[in-house]
Amino acid sequence: MSKRTIALIALLIVATGFLLALAITPQKPTTTTQSLSPTKIPAIAESILSISPNPLVLTTGTAKQGSVNIELNSGKNKVTAVQLELSYDPLVLKNVEINTASSGAGFFESPNVLLKNIDDKNGRITFLLGITPTGNPKTGIGTVAVLTFSAQSNTPGQTEINFLPKSLVTANGITSSVLKQTLHGIVIFEGSTPTQIPSSQPTQ
Repeated sequence: MSKRTIALIALLIVATGFLLALAITPQKPTTTTQSLSPTKIPAIAESILSISPNPLVLTTGTAKQGSVNIELNSGKNKVTAVQLELSYDPLVLKNVEINTASSGAGFFESPNVLLKNIDDKNGRITFLLGITPTGNPKTGIGTVAVLTFSAQSNTPGQTEINFLPKSLVTANGITSSVLKQTLHGIVIFEGSTPTQIPSSQPTQ
């Protein structure tokens, strides 16, 4: 037998021994760590809350009944709920009441009122409403609520109905508020000269 053949046999023996040792040696499981970054959905705020008519003009003198609509323009937002936080002068506006729009005339078809609180002393309103558990998110323009009151003013002047910072609009698939702007309202008593109708107020 030639030396070359002997060397080849020896090499095969060594290789076989190495492979056998590798096969019977316990293998440590390989752990692969993968960092997953959650996909963030951008909060596209397009919804606008406003008061209509703006301004509302009433006759001065004895107590007069007034009514304004709280309007929502959702843009492309698929709205599920609206929280209205409003302020007014309780020395001027009395008997304040807030309700959903009449059936079929509101932004929500059959709104579910979750919270309603009117603080006559401090002039604060909290009104929370939205779709029912089986309802569908809504888009478009419509009346969210109707605000009625008696206006007490014996002299020409004006008063404001303001949205507070806690007002918000929620939309399907977005965790933060999609409220972009609020447009405050003004009530003018006939015979007065308005100073300036409140301008658009960004919420963010």
